[in-house]
Amino acid sequence: LEQELERIRIKWNQPAMAAALIEGEEILSVSAVGTTLFKGQYKVGPDNRFHIGSVTKSMTALLLAILAQEGKLNFEQTLGELLNDIPMLEAYQTVTLHDLLLNKAGVIAFQQIKFEDPEVVKKIDVEIPLRFPDPHDQRKEVARLALNRTPLFPPGEKALYSNVGWAIAGLIAEEVTGQPYEELLSEKIFLPLAMYNTKVGGWPASESDPNQPR
Repeated sequence: LEQELERIRIKWNQPAMAAALIEGEEILSVSAVGTTLFKGQYKVGPDNRFHIGSVTKSMTALLLAILAQEGKLNFEQTLGELLNDIPMLEAYQTVTLHDLLLNKAGVIAFQQIKFEDPEVVKKIDVEIPLRFPDPHDQRKEVARLALNRTPLFPPGEKALYSNVGWAIAGLIAEEVTGQPYEELLSEKIFLPLAMYNTKVGGWPASESDPNQPR
């Protein structure tokens, strides 16, 4: 496994890679190759934390499905119902949670930011994090900003991958439970799956934990 990973890492010019071979519930082999920083000197190991980025979106969807099973929400509820303390344009009032999870809400994409409104990018990327250190408050302010801008298309009409939409989904989980999103992911997903080394937030690693891959 280590030899194969190293071959792939070199072929695709990656700083590091890690993988496990699992059969049923048995871990047959685990390997990590490369360094924490591109062309750096510190080797990664199987206990290093790799940033897994947008995989969190599927975890967020799973979290909301768990909350639906618990009766705390349902997928046909609207943004107007779920976020009733956030003023929003009428166009968003009837958008369902199901639409939001299908990227059909029409909200800001915040995906390829060089093609997006620089004023909005600055607010999401710089101004809101500086003014609101707490992640819950950041999500709320991003939702307030996004839901008061004209939809990119009529909600429900088509799908457009939206990072902002998933921030709003995380906020909804917080609003219906009264718990922080990060705490909910740990309680409902990570701990039941024995993902004890997984954490949410603190990206990029270079700022929060320089010993981790980045």
